[in-house]
Amino acid sequence: MLRASLLAGLSVGVSAAYSDGIDLHENPGATAPEHFYRGNNLLRGGDYHGAEREFRRAIRLQPWDPAFYVNLGSTLVSQGPHRQSETESVGRAAVAVDPSFARAHFALGQMLLQSKRGHQREGLRRLFRAVALEPRDPELLQGVGRRYCGSQGLMRQLSGSMTQQG
Repeated sequence: MLRASLLAGLSVGVSAAYSDGIDLHENPGATAPEHFYRGNNLLRGGDYHGAEREFRRAIRLQPWDPAFYVNLGSTLVSQGPHRQSETESVGRAAVAVDPSFARAHFALGQMLLQSKRGHQREGLRRLFRAVALEPRDPELLQGVGRRYCGSQGLMRQLSGSMTQQG
């Protein structure tokens, strides 16, 4: 009951916040998954503004799907540091929509670790949460390993974060 009311409130606020200026009449009848698919293709092709538009359309139609927010966040990251604040908000929205979606925690962790705003500790905690939710997801584990295992001070950071979690 609480989750349903939270999602209803979140859906109204989030869909409005992340879809401002989006004209759904440009492609009437397209479903949220179709916009998501088009957004992914545009993102892969380097059309970040087009991808952003498609992900925002998907969110407007189906604001309860955290994957749409995760990909919107990736698109914003690709547009540069001037979108950092919005990127973080979108990542937090993805986690709020579905706290059990490991990729939302992973994406938010990545965003926070790239941030110049001093959110390194929270970023690491989000990565650990993602791995705790999906400990057998090879892509997620590779992503964490690729990004951080080469770091000189990684083990100190990880052990410090783990100590504080426990």
